[in-house]
Amino acid sequence: MRILIIDCTDILQCRIENALQVIAETQLCETQQDPITLDEFSKLTDESCQHAISSITRQTILCEKAVHYLLEILKKRLKPQEQAQIKETDPEYYDCALKSTMNTKGHVARCNDCQPCAFFNFLTIYWNKNIDAIVQSTRSSLETIRKRLQQPIRYVGEQVIREQVRNPLFRTDIVLSIPNVLVRPSLDDMQSQLNKSANTMLKIGQDIPEWFHAQKLKEITIKEIEKQALDEGEDVKLAVQAKAPKPLHKV
Repeated sequence: MRILIIDCTDILQCRIENALQVIAETQLCETQQDPITLDEFSKLTDESCQHAISSITRQTILCEKAVHYLLEILKKRLKPQEQAQIKETDPEYYDCALKSTMNTKGHVARCNDCQPCAFFNFLTIYWNKNIDAIVQSTRSSLETIRKRLQQPIRYVGEQVIREQVRNPLFRTDIVLSIPNVLVRPSLDDMQSQLNKSANTMLKIGQDIPEWFHAQKLKEITIKEIEKQALDEGEDVKLAVQAKAPKPLHKV
C-alpha cells in the first residue's frame, strides 16, 4: 500500500502538477529589452504564440495521459464489483452507480459518493486545472506587456518618486511636419496593434486540443439542457445555444 501511495504521489506531483505549472508559466509574448517597431512586435507575438501553443499542447496531452494513468492504477486496486461499475466509454461514461439522487427539478443527479462519481469528478477537477493554467498563462503575458508600457511611479506623501525607468516597448520617430510635430507610428496605430496582439493571445485556446473528458462533459451538459428544456416546454435549440458550454477561447 505504501508503494502505491508513493507511486500515485510521484505521478500527481512530477507529471500532472509539473505539466500544469509549465503551462501556467508559458509566456505568449517575450518582449525585447530594446524598443522594436510595430511590425517586429506583431511578428514576435505571432511567433511566440505559435511556440506557446505547441508547448501548451504537448503539456496538455502529457497531463491528460498522466491523469488517466493514475486512475488506471487506482482502478486496479478496487474490488472487482467496483471495477465493473466504472465504464469509461459510451453510452455509460462514468455513470453514477447509485442513480438514486434527485435534484430540485426531479432529475437524476450524481451521488458524488460512488467510485464512478469519484473518477468523474477527479477528471473534471484536473481538466478545470488545465483551463486555469492556460488562463493564468494568458493573464501573466498580458500583465507583462502592461507593466512594460507603464513606467513605475511611487508616491511618498506628496512627493512623486520615479523608480528605474524601463525601455519603451515601441520604437517611434518624431517627424517635423510644419507647423506640427508628429509621432510615427501614431498612438492610434500603437493601440490598434496592441489590441490585435492581445486578441491573438486571448484566442490561443482554440488551437489547444480538449481532453476527451471535456468533450464528454459537453455532451452530458447538452443532454441535460435538452431534457430540462423539454420538461419546461422551452425551445430546445434556443436553450442549447444559450446554455451550452462555450469553447475554451471564449471563456
